[in-house]
Amino acid sequence: MYISTSVANQFYYRQTTEMSFLRDRFALLKSVLMYLDFKKQFMDIKENAIKYRHLKESFIYSFSVNVDLGFIFEQDAVLGTTILSLPLESANFFQEVIFQFCLSHDLLPSNTTPSQICVRLRINNFPSNCHSSQITKMPDLIKHLNYRGFVKLVGIAAGVSGLAKYTNNFMCALCGEILEEVKSMRILSG
Repeated sequence: MYISTSVANQFYYRQTTEMSFLRDRFALLKSVLMYLDFKKQFMDIKENAIKYRHLKESFIYSFSVNVDLGFIFEQDAVLGTTILSLPLESANFFQEVIFQFCLSHDLLPSNTTPSQICVRLRINNFPSNCHSSQITKMPDLIKHLNYRGFVKLVGIAAGVSGLAKYTNNFMCALCGEILEEVKSMRILSG
C-alpha cells in the first residue's frame, strides 16, 4: 500500500506542476499578446512580414520588438520580470505570438515554421527602480559577468581631454548588436 501511495503522490505532484507550468505559460503568452496589441506593434510586424513576402523565400524572418519595460512592469510585473531576467525565454514567447499572428493573417508562406521567426527585443525604457540590474562601477560589472538577463550600464565621465574618437563599442551577448550611447544622458561638470 505504501508504494502505490508514493507513486500516486508523485503522479499528482507531476501533474499539478505541469498544469501550473501551462497556466503560467498561457498567462505570459496572453500578456505578450495584449502588450503588442496595446502598443500597436502588430502594424509594424505586418509591414515587415509583407516585405518578406516580396522576397519570395527566406530562411529567417526577423522582427524587432520595441519593449517599454517601465510600461510592462506597471501592467504585468511577471512579464516584466521574465523579460528582465530571462530574455531568451521571453523572446520565445514573443516569437510564438508573432508566428501565430503571421500564420493567421497569411503574412508568411504556409510552410514557415516557428523556428524561422527571429525576434529581437529592443529595450527602450529600462525601469529606474531596478537597481540590482544596474552596473555603475567595475565591481558591479564583474558581479554580472555570468548574469543571463538584461543590465543597464550607468556611468559618469570623470574627465575631459582633447578631441578624441570615442570608440568603446559594447556588443550585446544575446543578439550581437552594437549598443548605442544615449548622448542626452551624458553629464559634464566643471
